[in-house]
Amino acid sequence: MPVVAAAIVGSVARGDFNVWSDIDVVVITEELPERAVEREGLLLDPAALGVQPVGYTRVEFDRALAKGDRIAREAVTAGVPLVGAAFFAERRSLTSSA
Repeated sequence: MPVVAAAIVGSVARGDFNVWSDIDVVVITEELPERAVEREGLLLDPAALGVQPVGYTRVEFDRALAKGDRIAREAVTAGVPLVGAAFFAERRSLTSSA
């Protein structure tokens, strides 16, 4: 599964995490199954306890961003890019300060 972009979001990205926090990671790829249960099986690694991936295709991410989805918006405005920083930077103009 080639990853287009990935970013840490949530409390870890903001720096206000605690011992109970998970690590939220937004993953953008073109190869995701349609069904949620299959996506979860592909994205979740049982060995990576505490990591909570959220997967989108490019089209899904752009749609979510246009609708004001909190996670997509946070990935663009405050996420810590792991891969594909330009992908998120290119979309910053699509978010408003509201």
